[in-house]
Order: sequence, then structure tokens, then C-alpha cells
Amino acid sequence: MSVAVILTTYNRKEKTIQCLRSISCQKNMPSYDIFLCDDNSSDGTSESILEEFPKAILINGTGDLFWTRGMYYAMQKAVSIGYDYYLMVNDDVKFFNDMWETMFTYFVGSDLLGVTGCTVSESGGQLTYSGAKFYHDDGRCFVGCKIGPSNDDKLQCDVANWNCFLISKNVIEVVGLIDPIYEHSFGDYDFSLRMRKHNIPIYISHKYIGYCENNSFENTYLDSAISIRKRIKKIFDPNGLPVKSWFVFTHRYYGKSAFRNFVVPYIKFFTSLIKNVF
Repeated sequence: MSVAVILTTYNRKEKTIQCLRSISCQKNMPSYDIFLCDDNSSDGTSESILEEFPKAILINGTGDLFWTRGMYYAMQKAVSIGYDYYLMVNDDVKFFNDMWETMFTYFVGSDLLGVTGCTVSESGGQLTYSGAKFYHDDGRCFVGCKIGPSNDDKLQCDVANWNCFLISKNVIEVVGLIDPIYEHSFGDYDFSLRMRKHNIPIYISHKYIGYCENNSFENTYLDSAISIRKRIKKIFDPNGLPVKSWFVFTHRYYGKSAFRNFVVPYIKFFTSLIKNVF
């Protein structure tokens, strides 16, 4: 059995190494190779990783790939070699040493599926990342609340975060790779919904698999502490709510309500800015 561990990073050397160390401590994990896209980090990420993990396969980014496109290039490289399983991870997750055992349990008896691992805040103890349902209601579409660990080991979701996401080569053969048409966000949700179209189930892990904190709103377009001009710029940045990525996602999955769902977040954003000014 062979496993490809896939991740992308940018200037998070300490977190990335901590993540890889936690993977190296897994119980009963089979042989694996690391595929890491370093998007032109300036903090010595690549050098530090190769010093501690000399067999890691590094893909050099250009500095403007962001998350989805970084994952695409790392995934593309791994698939070109060929593995039995592909473990997608975020570099800010510190995995418990039974993560692999928890995730792989779902593949006993079936390979055409995915499983997303639930992460928990180390400081607050609350659920941070996992999967969710994709609801349709009166012509509107939206992602529901995140689903946490459950005693039901067959609990499924429609969309999964790739903070920890395990699939087999059979899923790749049917669904393909994460789509680089997206810049930063939506790539993992898009892949999940493509799995859904092929009736490939995604399960929620029945227990937490590691620590991971929620992304902060600080210095993003949602941060009311920064200037209006900066907030307007940031909403259209690749790691904000870029028009192209959001347009593609809404028009692929929101049906007749695509345009409404596309414009609503921008209307709400600019409305809130106006209210703050006046």
C-alpha cells in the first residue's frame, strides 16, 4: 500500500514542519511520500523541510498560486507517479498519532469514497474544520453548519474541508484533480460536489484527528479595524472573494439562483461599508 501526502505552503515554516512531524508519528501508517508545493516562501521553508525530510518532493511555486492552485500542482505531481491513497492536509494541522487509523477505517471493504477528518481547537476545544451539507431552499443554495464527530461512523457530508481529506486512486480516476480554475478557496468544495455528482460518498470521521485553529478574520475584508480602501481591495484578492472563482462556483452549483447567490455577498459587503461610513 502506498500513500501520497499532499500539501501546499507559503511562509509558514514552523507550522509546516510541525504538521509533517505529526504525520511521521502516525501509528500503523504505511509507506508514504510527501508532495509539498512551496509557493515561493521567503522564510526558508523548502530548505528546512529538506533538512528534516530529505525525501520530500518539493514543487516550486511562483508566489501567486495560493491554496487551490498550490494543491493542484502538488496533486498533479503525485498522481503522475501513482499511489493507492492520497491524503490532503493543511499545513496548520497538528495531527493526533491515531489520525491514519481513524481515517483508513472507512476504506475497509470499499475504496470508492472519501473521508474528511474533524479538527478541534487546541485553545478552545470546539470543532474547527470537517464537512457540511449543501442545502437547497426556495431557489437558494448554501452550505450548512459544520458537522462534528459522531458515534455514527457512516455519517456523510456533501462538502469537505481538505484540512485532512483521504481518498483512493479510484476516486481520482473518476473525479480527476482539484480544479485550478479556482485561486484560493472553493477548490475543495468543488471537488466534493463533483464526487457527489458521481454518487461517491464522503464520510465524517467519528473522532477528532488533530488540532487546528479557525482562520482569523484579522487583516481580511471582514476586518472592520482596517481602512475601507484596504477592505475593498482585499475582497477581490485571490484569498478574499475573487470574482472569477466565486462566479465559477455559483454557476456550477447554484442552478437557477446562481446570479443571485453570486451578487449577494458583494451587496452585503458594500452595504455594511456604507452603513459604517454614515
